[in-house]
Amino acid sequence: METQDSYGNEDINRLMEELKSANGGMLDGSVKRNRQACHTMLARLKRDFPDYDPVKSLSHLIAVGKKHPFHGPNLTSFNYLIYHGSKIIQSAKQAKQGQQSPNEYTHSAADALARRLADSEG
Repeated sequence: METQDSYGNEDINRLMEELKSANGGMLDGSVKRNRQACHTMLARLKRDFPDYDPVKSLSHLIAVGKKHPFHGPNLTSFNYLIYHGSKIIQSAKQAKQGQQSPNEYTHSAADALARRLADSEG
């Protein structure tokens, strides 16, 4: 017998289970809202990246997002992906290309300045 969380679209069922297991069995928001947001994300990915499988792309986005130091702990619903998915993609692209984010650049510039000041005092 099917559980209450399992409905018609198997892709959404699988992605819901994937995000739920990545969050220790919990999702923020209702099941209905998460299913709607998952459907929206699949439609967006299909529209914006027609050459790629939207289910695999969303699965990869979940995996990359959960590894991110900021977005990982906050990625607790598909609604979060609607609002922050593009930021996660941009961050992953920067990391892949070896670029620094503005925050990382600020920290490295501050460290360089501190080293230079320490050298000039010593």
